[in-house]
Amino acid sequence: MILRRDKANQFDDYAIKVLDSAEHHIGWVPRRQNHIVARLMDAGKKIDAETRAGNNSLAGELSIDIYLED
Repeated sequence: MILRRDKANQFDDYAIKVLDSAEHHIGWVPRRQNHIVARLMDAGKKIDAETRAGNNSLAGELSIDIYLED
């Protein structure tokens, strides 16, 4: 998974897009959980994301784990 800040998003100042390995937009980090990660990304920190085992993408939901590389 690729996380990319969307600073131009008019609905959420801390918007973060979730992209697959082909860079197709597949979703967003939820607004209630994105502000800390967005601030770290804005500060130049490297953030990684992986799909969580047991996902049911057919149900329209995807769980990811987000890691700070230090």
